[in-house]
Amino acid sequence: MADRSNISLKKDPQSIISFQIQNIKAVNFRLSALNLCKLLDNEKNVNKRVDTVFNENVRGYLRYNKTNKNILSTLESDYSEYFPFLNNGITIIADQVKLPQEMQAGYYPIETVNPVIVNGLQTTSVIYDVYQKDPSKLDGVYVLARLYETNDKEIVDKITDATNTQSPINFRDKISNRNFNIYAKTIFESNEIGYLIKRGDTFENHLSQMLKESVHSDTVLKFWYATFNEHPEVAKNSKSTILEEIYEATADKNHKLHHLFSGEKDSPIYQQLMEAYKIYKFVIDKRNSAKYNNDLILYADELISYGIYKLNDDYEKSYQKIYDTLIKLTEKEKKLFTEKGITYSHNSYFKSGKSKYDLNNELGIIEVHS
Repeated sequence: MADRSNISLKKDPQSIISFQIQNIKAVNFRLSALNLCKLLDNEKNVNKRVDTVFNENVRGYLRYNKTNKNILSTLESDYSEYFPFLNNGITIIADQVKLPQEMQAGYYPIETVNPVIVNGLQTTSVIYDVYQKDPSKLDGVYVLARLYETNDKEIVDKITDATNTQSPINFRDKISNRNFNIYAKTIFESNEIGYLIKRGDTFENHLSQMLKESVHSDTVLKFWYATFNEHPEVAKNSKSTILEEIYEATADKNHKLHHLFSGEKDSPIYQQLMEAYKIYKFVIDKRNSAKYNNDLILYADELISYGIYKLNDDYEKSYQKIYDTLIKLTEKEKKLFTEKGITYSHNSYFKSGKSKYDLNNELGIIEVHS
């Protein structure tokens, strides 16, 4: 429900700015915060949850971080009517947009099919929090809205990237809506595991009762990189490097990992991710075992996971073999460092390619990847 202009003109006050470039229809307008909340109420009635209206958004609700605290502060201030001047507004993508012929009862009702908020999730979520506690606080508050009609996935991605500037997008955000991640999420949930693909993702919805545990997608991808991609030292050093490479693999057909991350339903990546998660879970659980009390296990998750994958044997047997080997290797490394008058660090050792080389050498592991 686009609001009419409150600037007096000779003709009927205009409410919307509309135009079309090639196959994309665009409409800009002023939207009452209360009407925005009614959209979310309707989403709840139709889909039994609110977050479906943010399906294409690269992030989840980040709760009250610094930006969201500022949004809340403005809404609760005595200058809340200035909100559209202090906020970037929201961007909505829809499959279809039908423009009104004329104003109706002071509004321009814009009919949309499948509207999704691709930018402004934080703004919308804070507004909706206020609305649920005290709707009267939103009286006279407006939000600037940009509405686009397009079915072009590439254009949707470009608009999403370009409009998300207040909170910078990282590579986890960029791959959150890639097909491989969507399919992986479904497979993990079918195994009663929550697969959190967006920053701010939670399971405060009807799925939460069906899930026994949850894990962030970037953690799974990190341990997949350490195991199936056979680079535990890279996985330990830089998660962002891994996510950047996976992002490139989703788009570049010539990338060596494209066949895994292209989004095809029959890709072996889904089984690999599940297996990598099981190895990760096993290794993390071992940290709490009194049997394994050497402090090296606090630094060697990625290398131990790699070893378990490469030995391709019973997890328990493999873990014991790797643990004993790493004690031997770290003691040897400490001795070498002491002789040179250098301080030894578990963290530095397991971040180095040497740790993988040493483990392979001791256990007779043959690398497949360089």
